[in-house]
Amino acid sequence: MASPASDPSEAWIGFRPERVTLGELPWNSSQPFTLTFVNASAADITISDIRTSCNCTVVSRDALLGRIVPRGGTVEVSGSFEAGDRGGVSRQRVTLFCSEGFTASATVEAIITETYHVYPRVVDFGEVEI
Repeated sequence: MASPASDPSEAWIGFRPERVTLGELPWNSSQPFTLTFVNASAADITISDIRTSCNCTVVSRDALLGRIVPRGGTVEVSGSFEAGDRGGVSRQRVTLFCSEGFTASATVEAIITETYHVYPRVVDFGEVEI
C-alpha cells in the first residue's frame, strides 16, 4: 500500500512491485527477494525506519536508515525470507516509514512445502489387535 504525496496533485510513493511471490519453498530454506521503493513525489524523502511483520522476513534495514530518496528516485530494498518449519501459505509485510510521515508497504508471499522422508518406506507392525 502506498501513501499519497502531501499534495493530491503530486505523484505517490510506494513499492514496485507491491507483491512478491516466491513460489514454493521447502521447509527451512531461505529465498532472497528485492523490492524497489519509488519516490514519485515532488520532494526528497528520508527513510526513518523499515519493519517486517515477522522475524522470518529480514531486510537490509541498517543500510537504509537515514537514506534520502530524491524526488523521482528509487531505492532497492534487499531481503531474505526464511521458510522455517511451518507449512502452507505465508504472507509477510515489509513497511517503510519516512520522516515526512509517509509509509509504504509490500507483501512477500511463499508457499511452504513440507519436506520430510520416512525410512524405511514400509513398516510391518505384525499382528495388531483392535
